[in-house]
Amino acid sequence: AGISSKKDKDKDKNPAKNIALTGLSVKIDEDTPSGTIIGKILFNDGGYAIKSFTLEGDDSEKFTIDKDGVVKTNDVFDYK
Repeated sequence: AGISSKKDKDKDKNPAKNIALTGLSVKIDEDTPSGTIIGKILFNDGGYAIKSFTLEGDDSEKFTIDKDGVVKTNDVFDYK
């Protein structure tokens, strides 16, 4: 799964660039409840306000990410 962001492009009238992160790895225990915080993406927004993050790729629907970069489970994980 990958993570991308949308930045506010109005600052200094320069178009904002999307940021993409790939290859992140987190171990999630079986039966971890939905809504559990599993990590936070730390970023320097370069003075632009981050409007949103988007999760993409396989199983991305099993996670949520808020505008502050907090990643949570959006499903209960059953490895059986």
